[in-house]
Amino acid sequence: MHDLAHFRFDVFISYGWAGIQRKEDADRGWVDEFKRRLTGELSGELGREARIYLDVEQSQNGELPANLTEAVQSSVLFLAVVSPGSVRVDSWCHFELAKFIEHDAGLLKDLKQVFVARIRNVAPAQWPEPIRKIIPYDFLGDDPRHKMLPEEDLAYAGTAAGGLVQSLAIDLAKTSRIVEQQIAHTVFLPYTDPSLVAQAERLATEIDTRGGAVIRGSYQAGESESAFVDRTAREVRRAGISVHLLGAGAAPRPEGWSDSIQGLQIRTAGERFQAERNHMIVWHASRDAQTAGPELQWAEVLKGTGFEYMESLLRDMFSRNIVAASTITGPQQELAKSASASGDSAPGISRPVLSKLLYVECVPQDLAKLQAFRLRLESRGIRIKPPLFDGDEATRKRLNEEFLQRCAGVVVYFGSRNDLEAFVACQSLWDALQKYHLNMPRAVLLDPADDPVRSFFFYPEFENYPSTQLDAFVERAFGRGL
Repeated sequence: MHDLAHFRFDVFISYGWAGIQRKEDADRGWVDEFKRRLTGELSGELGREARIYLDVEQSQNGELPANLTEAVQSSVLFLAVVSPGSVRVDSWCHFELAKFIEHDAGLLKDLKQVFVARIRNVAPAQWPEPIRKIIPYDFLGDDPRHKMLPEEDLAYAGTAAGGLVQSLAIDLAKTSRIVEQQIAHTVFLPYTDPSLVAQAERLATEIDTRGGAVIRGSYQAGESESAFVDRTAREVRRAGISVHLLGAGAAPRPEGWSDSIQGLQIRTAGERFQAERNHMIVWHASRDAQTAGPELQWAEVLKGTGFEYMESLLRDMFSRNIVAASTITGPQQELAKSASASGDSAPGISRPVLSKLLYVECVPQDLAKLQAFRLRLESRGIRIKPPLFDGDEATRKRLNEEFLQRCAGVVVYFGSRNDLEAFVACQSLWDALQKYHLNMPRAVLLDPADDPVRSFFFYPEFENYPSTQLDAFVERAFGRGL
């Protein structure tokens, strides 16, 4: 389970499509293909199947679909597709952007969670005001009329359109990892019994000195229950840990509410952390406190223990959270660890497109060993595409085969396997290559090359290359011009 699982979607794509009824009209078919290709590329970058919501896929009935607002509010990133339809004042795109900024864009400063893809030559002065300064990914040709890049090019990284899809996926994944780390560093400290305010301040200081951030939950007099729960849900979504301090007396319940202030906060936090067990502490000052409710099954419940013990537990929990975020969950992300080192670049500013792809078949435990291999290739403009390891088998197989079709060479990394496992990996890849009629350089990377098992390994359709001869294979696969 990845640390952004409490968000329903990784990316919300907003596209102005009102009045365009059929996929073959205007840009609808282009945007459908764009979303499909972006899903494949982003899945490869995240190491799991990317969850992308496209508003055009919802039914058009003249009103905002019931689930559209919820989808906007539960997405990590927002991608505005700029076209004449999306910039109209009455377009739903304005509403979607405003909702996203209100709910989730505060995780990172300066709208770093908002991206822009321009598919029609619409000047920034006509865009919704909040995104006018964001540098777009321009899917426009160099011709005088700046026509949209061909839809069929989206599938090929070597074209301008395909390269932009790849570059966008890289930057989306990078920002997603930064969000994940920000959440891991954040603690939700909700409304606290007045008798425990000093202890709450002590916890806030503790987190601050350890480089974390604290979101202080509050109750606003006269606030409705629904507004309070909605605000609490937004706050707790931004945190990786939730700590609830309950006094010995009865918790206050505003008139007409179904539960107390603290009770609703605990219930809301329980819904948030059911995907991440042991990220929630409920501390009772009294040993005789009543503890019940399904939301507590996700929590560490303490009754009558010393405050120092609870404080120590929070420190340990926070430290574990930070360590987990620094390596970023999921085996694939070891290869992309360096990408999350800074979040200072503005959305739309990307590193150079790496249009040469090499499919590297390996097992999860060997990903860290491939770090030096990856760096050597990236210095030559070549990007590694490891397989997906997460998700159901059918999805993994489909996406891995899509990755394979976009690559110019394939490597089986022997790594920690035995010779039978390496043979099976070669056989599986060879079958996929035959299925799609792909003829590309193929190699087994032996590291260390002097290991007796590896020295005698043989698969007829793959050549053996020790790591010391990597450059020879790269030149064969991609040409000496690199």
